[in-house]
Amino acid sequence: MTTEPNASLLPTGQTISFNGTPLHIAQFLGSGGTSEVYLGILSDASDGRKVIIKAMTPLEFTGALTYFRGEAQTLSRLSGLEEKHNGSRGLPPDYHVTPTYYGSDSYRGGPGKSVEYLVMGFIEGRQVPDLVAAAPNGRLPEAQALTLGFQLFHTLDLLHTQLKKS
Repeated sequence: MTTEPNASLLPTGQTISFNGTPLHIAQFLGSGGTSEVYLGILSDASDGRKVIIKAMTPLEFTGALTYFRGEAQTLSRLSGLEEKHNGSRGLPPDYHVTPTYYGSDSYRGGPGKSVEYLVMGFIEGRQVPDLVAAAPNGRLPEAQALTLGFQLFHTLDLLHTQLKKS
């Protein structure tokens, strides 16, 4: 993912309506082949919640929008599955390895310009390669490595086993 500052799909620094709720587009984070990613603040009632906004770039191949909307459905199903299975594995109810999915919408920025986007919870943390790079001798302590391994197992089990059953 690149982090070039020339994001163009959503208006950075402005607030848009996300299904009737104010959504502030705080910062462009990066882009890939199919989307741009932004940090946002979802403001409902009295607090603002950090979120990630994934905006689909205009793609020319058949089915691109179907794939993007399929990602939204998968995120929605994963959120529910994780809550259901955490209790059966002895995990606390607030334990998450998948982001909370808030929904999708489209932004109309001008004549003929409509952008589909997804909004999901922001998960605070560091990426595994950064953790390994910072570890003594490039090796994670055993307890941390086991925790990360279990989180990876939990995520893969949700994706490849539980998601198929639901």
